[in-house]
Amino acid sequence: MYTGYVTKQINEIYDQCMNDFNDNPGGPITTEEAQYKIKNLKHRKTPGNDLIDNKHLIHGVDSLTAILAKLLNDIIKV
Repeated sequence: MYTGYVTKQINEIYDQCMNDFNDNPGGPITTEEAQYKIKNLKHRKTPGNDLIDNKHLIHGVDSLTAILAKLLNDIIKV
């Protein structure tokens, strides 16, 4: 039951991210750009202050790409 709720929430966020790209200065960051950058992160690097390890991003690239692109575009808008 809880898994269904979480899956629904993730799908709603994903759909919003895929359909809500506004123009940012220099153009929006595309999912393809985000995916390329994540896939080319260096392995065996120490995490920064956010404690997110590159291997976590690389492993979750398929599910994180759209959400990260949306987040970065929103940050640029501010």
